[in-house]
Amino acid sequence: MNILSLIEKGLEIVWLVIGPIILIWATYILVKLIYFYQKYGYLEFDLVEKRPITKFSDLILMMLDKVKGYKKIYKPDNLYTDIIIIDKTGLYLLKLIKFQGVIVGDRKETILTNQINLNETIEIDNPFYLLDLDRQKLLEINPNLAIKIGLVTSNTVNIKVNKVSKEEVFFLKDFYFKMENHLKQTRIYKNKEIKDLYKKIKNYKYE
Repeated sequence: MNILSLIEKGLEIVWLVIGPIILIWATYILVKLIYFYQKYGYLEFDLVEKRPITKFSDLILMMLDKVKGYKKIYKPDNLYTDIIIIDKTGLYLLKLIKFQGVIVGDRKETILTNQINLNETIEIDNPFYLLDLDRQKLLEINPNLAIKIGLVTSNTVNIKVNKVSKEEVFFLKDFYFKMENHLKQTRIYKNKEIKDLYKKIKNYKYE
């Protein structure tokens, strides 16, 4: 047996040993890619892959950072709202909650019903009611402010709340693209006005 034959034989043996390992690793990577893509969508999947996320709010803030256009982002500690976005189209009040199952009720009720599964049903604070309260507080600064609200939640929940429009619900996988489309709307505020609004909202004493 010549040297070339020995090399070929050796390569065959090596492949028999490491081939299954490579196949298992490739399958793992593929399954992981599919899982994250289905869970987070295109850009969101890309962000999660590049940087491990431990908090739902951190992921949302990273997505907002990727949205093009001038904007100011404020995380209030004296409102029910988790994130306030101020951009050329106005204000967006966002509440971030990872729900699952089905949520039913009415926008004007303080409590909603969350059916997590067939055996578990709980009562939850109504995020839309709370956001509406915050909207009224912010209108005290200026009654002509253009304010929208939105619930940002997981992909595994079905929102069935009366008087709540689909534009007021952001599923995680759609969040980035909805915000991108939002910023394509007609300009209301100039950059200086956005800065001024940010300062007023940040410094306003809410009762």
